[in-house]
This record gives sequence, C-alpha cells and structure tokens, in this order.
Amino acid sequence: MNTLPVVPFNIKPLIVGAKTGPHPAGFGEQTKMQFQNGYSPSIVCGEMFYSNGVDTYEVAIINGDGNLVDLFNVGDTVMGYLSANEVFDIMKKVALS
Repeated sequence: MNTLPVVPFNIKPLIVGAKTGPHPAGFGEQTKMQFQNGYSPSIVCGEMFYSNGVDTYEVAIINGDGNLVDLFNVGDTVMGYLSANEVFDIMKKVALS
C-alpha cells in the first residue's frame, strides 16, 4: 500500500488523534483520525476494499457515536476508489463540518 502523503497543514490543528496500521479485518491498511468536531474519517487501502490496493482509497466517515454516516449526502456511507487528492478534500470537509 502506498501511504498517503503528509496531512495538509491547514487541517493539522483540527486533528486530535491519528493511527495507521493493519485493518482489523486482517487485510489491507487503515488510517483513522479524529477531528475536534467528533468525526473520524477511516481511510483504507487494500484489494478487499473499494480500492485497487495501490494508490486508490476507500473512505468512511464515523460520527462521535461510532456510526458510519453519509455526511455529504452522496447516497452511501462509504466512498471508494478515491485518489489521494480526493481523500484530502474529504478530510478537509470533514474537519470543517
């Protein structure tokens, strides 16, 4: 898995915690972070996800209660096959929501 480049500076102050490691399902990699507003984007990469396992990512947004949410009204709680730039755009929107 290619790791995402450095988090954009303009949202760093809004992050309260972040961790990267193997996905709990036992395959792929996951990065989770929590923003001050209580939302946590879960970013995964691996062939068993909506990702090519190399340079596209699957993103889900988790609210403060631990539930997946369709924060942007896209019709699903999971967004797939996203480029790193698209992931950063989502992170910024989540951080500022």
